[in-house]
Amino acid sequence: MYTCAVRENEEPADCVDENPHFLSYLITCCRQEVTSLLSSREDDAHHSFPLSLLNLGNSHCGLAELLVREPLTTLQIFREAIIEAQQALVDQGLDGTVKYSVHPRLLSLPQHLDAEHSWLHPPIGRVRSAHAGRLLTVAGKVIRTGPVQILEARQIYECTRCRHRFSVEADLAQRQVVLPVPKSCPLPDCKSTTVHQIAEESEHTDYQEIRVQEQAQSLSMGALPQSMTVILTDDLADSCRPGDDLENQRSDAIELTASTTRSFSDLWKASTDKPLATRNQIVSSVCPQLYGLFTVKLALLLMLIGGLERVDENGTRIRGQVHMLLVGDPGIGKSQLMKYAAKLSQRSVVTTGKGSSAAGLTVAAVKEGGQWALEAGALVLADGGLCCIDEFDGMREAQRATVHEAMEQQSVSVAKAGLVTSLSTKATVLGVTNPKGSYNPRDSLEVNTGLSGPLLSRFDLVMVLRDAQGADWDATVSEHILSGHQGHDTLHHQSPDKCSDTCSKVWTVERLRQYICWVKEAFQPDMSREAEHILLAYWQMARGRDDRQAARSTVRMLESLVRLSQAHARLMARHIVSRQDAAVAIMLVEACSDTSGSLSSGDVLQSRCPADPDTEHMKVEARITTTLSAWQGTLNNY
Repeated sequence: MYTCAVRENEEPADCVDENPHFLSYLITCCRQEVTSLLSSREDDAHHSFPLSLLNLGNSHCGLAELLVREPLTTLQIFREAIIEAQQALVDQGLDGTVKYSVHPRLLSLPQHLDAEHSWLHPPIGRVRSAHAGRLLTVAGKVIRTGPVQILEARQIYECTRCRHRFSVEADLAQRQVVLPVPKSCPLPDCKSTTVHQIAEESEHTDYQEIRVQEQAQSLSMGALPQSMTVILTDDLADSCRPGDDLENQRSDAIELTASTTRSFSDLWKASTDKPLATRNQIVSSVCPQLYGLFTVKLALLLMLIGGLERVDENGTRIRGQVHMLLVGDPGIGKSQLMKYAAKLSQRSVVTTGKGSSAAGLTVAAVKEGGQWALEAGALVLADGGLCCIDEFDGMREAQRATVHEAMEQQSVSVAKAGLVTSLSTKATVLGVTNPKGSYNPRDSLEVNTGLSGPLLSRFDLVMVLRDAQGADWDATVSEHILSGHQGHDTLHHQSPDKCSDTCSKVWTVERLRQYICWVKEAFQPDMSREAEHILLAYWQMARGRDDRQAARSTVRMLESLVRLSQAHARLMARHIVSRQDAAVAIMLVEACSDTSGSLSSGDVLQSRCPADPDTEHMKVEARITTTLSAWQGTLNNY
């Protein structure tokens, strides 16, 4: 990784103390590096001093190598060098004061390592006793945070006989929070048993224990995630919350290279004449093993992309996440859609309603070592990602009440065991449930699902999938299923719906993940006036219907329409939400309604990629315009 040579024909010693010349060189390098960084810092209020190991390796390769091999000794020398460099800069007239409680913090450990240095990045479950005293970088998610305590890190004692002063330091590796009182003077010529503490010279530090767990995405099937206790001191204490990521796993990170983003841009530049055909190519690549379900796949993709978070002038935050509920008969493919969505999301947590308690979904208070601590649940762990909840109807009423705040306000308020706080749950929720018995379209969603109106109103989309019976449909689906058992690689060479030539190739999961990441980072679309007018007119019509569903036509419905329109504009790589995006949002909301009428796209289960999607959409948009104009005319006459 780095060469260790200090000067020509000289090799550094295996231990710093064995080579005084190298020790002097090391201190000089530390002072040079610290002085250059301190001079360029505008804010010197922090007690952390960031050091990039990669940059350090380019300027002082021997020093970087020694940091890897002997981190404790080298970091202590760095700390002393920081204090000396501060004093030198103050003496030169630089404004500021010398801070003695400073800590060098290492950043940017190299990602691509050879076999010799592979131990630098062990998974949490592979950390062993051989790693003790070594420099490591681990990645995971904070699942528990303990209280911040004041720790007496160093005590100074004086012998009453010989007046020798010595120190006793806390061993944080052994989680030693109470320092032992020395029994005698450490000098061999004295050995007096009478010593007293000099309290005014004792050193204190902030101390906190957290629990870090492996990312579920990096584990193999059936493996249990391992966790480890991490001790935070001084300025690092109280720097994270349950659900926070500590150094994203390299295997989970989505890399967007310049060539990848350029290929996406070129794709849309070549599709200006028929943009919806390109969109359908992307949509048809979602869960290709399932035949049909085009409307559901489109809704699933918009859910993963999401809309824009908005904060008004009063500080009220409007969520941008799109929540979705799948209600359907057994065997439709709901669980496959849920698992595929979890694969596409950069961060995801999968759980079940029957197997999770209220604390398991939000946050739990646990007692460890005589102290209460918070342990994150599924919604907190999915912060910034996707939370999939199977068997959503299996939750008890008390459990459902806990997710109300998490879904809409995107936070969880905790008041347990004397711990009163609020945790972030900015997660997209995908719920999956079976209907209560046989789905009856004449009954409301509350009756068919057993879910309350307030909870249903928090879902932007509620897709109802009913097992259709028909000879033609059964023959087509059976042919698609059996083709997968005949050794034909149909899923990777053609669209499952066999639509237009543009949809002839299925995108891989990795390419879909890259595309979702690209559109979320590159596009923050603004609403056009035309899109606002059509969404408002449709929402007013939905509120004025005689067969209005109270749970699905609240004010939240208008916010859902806006989020879906923004998500579709992102999917289409646009900076403006157009009339077309608003029409697609209306079509999806209508597909969720049992009383959809002429605006519906038909059975969502049998919906397939049309041969000419752009022409087909023009017809749908014309129907929407005609229906809204007729309703507004009736309202004006009334």
